[in-house]
Order: sequence, then structure tokens, then C-alpha cells
Amino acid sequence: MVPLELFFFVLAYAVGSLPIGLWLHRAEGQHPATLSPHNLGIENVWRTLGPLPSVLAFLSDVLKGYLAVALTLGLSSPEAAILAGLGAMLGHFYPPLTLFPDAPKRGRGNIVLLGILAGWAAVGLPLWSLLIPLLVFGTILGYSGYAVLSSV
Repeated sequence: MVPLELFFFVLAYAVGSLPIGLWLHRAEGQHPATLSPHNLGIENVWRTLGPLPSVLAFLSDVLKGYLAVALTLGLSSPEAAILAGLGAMLGHFYPPLTLFPDAPKRGRGNIVLLGILAGWAAVGLPLWSLLIPLLVFGTILGYSGYAVLSSV
């Protein structure tokens, strides 16, 4: 079973590495590095392209995380789902530079993680394991008011 789980890890890594924000900027005829020295996060897409592209980026990042985990639905293996989620996050944070050499740094990955958590819920992982990250994030965000701090 390990080769199959490894295959889904690599596939989820590939899905997670897709630079949706970069593609949205290119569709508008722009490159994000000329607009912002920061990253491809949803906040920067909102600031540079406006609300509609940022909603598209949000939904596609959620879908990217969910799809990476949902690929393992037929395996009925929680280990494969967890590895797929890890692969999607690693792909989001560390995309293959040979495929996307001009892509700027990615966002914090909160939205991709939201999709991964939804995928894990679909796979059947226990609800408490899905709610803990959301509760920690929400609590820190509520007390501090900073998404950056709650993302750590």
C-alpha cells in the first residue's frame, strides 16, 4: 500500500503547487512581482486585482486543498489522506521552481489548509482533529486581530 500512498502524496504535491494567484495576475496582463514585493496571497490578489479575482483565488485554493485529499477517497486509508494533505501544503509552500521559475512567494496557506480540512472531513477523519486547528486560528485571530499571528 505504501507505493500507492506515495503516488497520491506526489500527486497532491503537484496539485498544491499550482500557482493560481500567478495565473490570475497573468490573465489580467500583470505580473505580481511588479505590483507587490510580498506574495501571491489572497490579500495581495484583492489589493492588486480587486474582489472578483480574489474570490476566484480563494475558491481555487480551497479546491486545490480539497481535491488533493479527495483523490484518496477510494482508498479508505486515513494515512493516505493525511499524506495527501501534507503533500498539498508542501506543494503550496515549496513549488517546483523548474515548473514555475518566476512565481513569487506564496501566501500563508490558510485557505489551502481549509480545503485540506474539508477533504479530511469527507474522508472520515474524526471531527475533533479537524476543529482544533480552526479553533486555535479563530481564538488567536479574535484576541490579536492579526491573521499573520494566528497563521503561525
